[in-house]
Amino acid sequence: MVYLICGMVMLIIGILNSIRPAKTSHDLHSYSSMLAMVSPQGFYYAQRWCRNAFLTIGLIELMLGALVNHFDLNQYTSLWLVTIVFSIALIILHTESQLKHYLMRMGQLPIGLTNKK
Repeated sequence: MVYLICGMVMLIIGILNSIRPAKTSHDLHSYSSMLAMVSPQGFYYAQRWCRNAFLTIGLIELMLGALVNHFDLNQYTSLWLVTIVFSIALIILHTESQLKHYLMRMGQLPIGLTNKK
């Protein structure tokens, strides 16, 4: 049941961001981070990558929720909650890594984050 609820919430967030994407970082539903604020184009891509990650992870969690309910594995709720936290962290990690690679290609990565070799 936990996967079904969290999957639906993530899917709804992704759909809402598809219908009405954030225009500025001050919007309640925008993805905001230091890297996302570097350039307007970076902010746009961060919103898109985060939206796609929410849609993908939401669908995966809905499918996992259906499987958990089908095989009656609801007694492992604490394990499912831990994996949901990891899935949220995965969304942030995916968005930040994509954004970092994009900013490196464009030469707009902040000086404190450049790789020193």
